[in-house]
Amino acid sequence: MAPAACLQENFGMRALTLSAVAILACASTASSQLVRRPSYPPAPTARNAAYFEILGAGGNYSLNYERIAPNLMLFRLGATNGGWRNADNVLNGERALIITVGRELHVSVPGGEPDSPIEVGGGFVVGSQWLQHGSIDERGSYAAIVGALGLRSHQTGHGYLWRLTFTPLFNFSAVNDNTKKGFQPYGGGSVGWIF
Repeated sequence: MAPAACLQENFGMRALTLSAVAILACASTASSQLVRRPSYPPAPTARNAAYFEILGAGGNYSLNYERIAPNLMLFRLGATNGGWRNADNVLNGERALIITVGRELHVSVPGGEPDSPIEVGGGFVVGSQWLQHGSIDERGSYAAIVGALGLRSHQTGHGYLWRLTFTPLFNFSAVNDNTKKGFQPYGGGSVGWIF
């Protein structure tokens, strides 16, 4: 090989090597200047919540405790106990335990804030129901599977908590004519405190 051809080949390899080093250096500098957003916002520092839910999985109302895991898993234990009397003087009530497991996800919704928190989950409700009207006294067990899909907001530290959820349930038992078996669309709102 002629010396001129060898010199030209070496110059080409050096130019290619220098170009690759320059591109890597620029890419490294550019990537270090980018602000990387975490895939999920930081988990709340407060890990417990207590809230009052109107309508939703517990019927008319329920009192609930929720444990928030560092990976934003939600573990809920709730209870409801009470009755109501309608215009026909019929007393209808229930006593139930609510257990659900969910996950707080963060999504960007059109027209909303980026990383808006939503709740997705499911669980079950078990307990008893009763109906009293005059000499009629009907009582029986109650069991349902419940889902949860909705919006939620809370402080990362101690502070308020609110939820607005769609809680469809599938009822397996019908104690009386006021209780329907099968799918029932429910929804509820909650307010509480995270600590």
